[in-house]
Amino acid sequence: MVLPRRSVVPFLAVLGVLAACGSSVDVGTDFAGSPTGVTGGANVITISLRKTTFGWEESSFNGNGIQATISNPSGRAYYARIGDAFNAATEQSPVFIALGTDAAIERQGNDGTWSVMPTGILVEGSKVVTIKAGGSYELRGNLSEPRQVGTMRIRLRYFTTTDATGTAMTDYSPAFIVH
Repeated sequence: MVLPRRSVVPFLAVLGVLAACGSSVDVGTDFAGSPTGVTGGANVITISLRKTTFGWEESSFNGNGIQATISNPSGRAYYARIGDAFNAATEQSPVFIALGTDAAIERQGNDGTWSVMPTGILVEGSKVVTIKAGGSYELRGNLSEPRQVGTMRIRLRYFTTTDATGTAMTDYSPAFIVH
């Protein structure tokens, strides 16, 4: 389940209570910034959009969000923190674009650079899942306020090992419009 960004403060308060009780909750890691001028990527994982134009209402939490399919046509498995931690499966569909995951929605600025857009969080946290060789998975993400429109893309970071110590790679969707 993905929550709007405004729900982060109560969520973090709950995490604090759990930490004080000795429980462990993995909420993943956030991107440390956005690449500038990157247009290609590793070209290993394919990200296919359901459509090329989205209205703000449908791309936000009022609608179904940005929807795409990720496919791994290679002969090996990769791993990404895009799963829902509430789901015990190591291979999941759908997988998610959310704060703290290895997937992000980026918006292109007037100067051509890309910046990460605000999205929701996975309430139960995120987890690493397998992107199997030959596999295809539904990918979903919802934009949060403040409302921004323009040219956007999906960025997916993934690894050759489950613990993110292997080679890190990044691929991008084709650009799409949010109006």
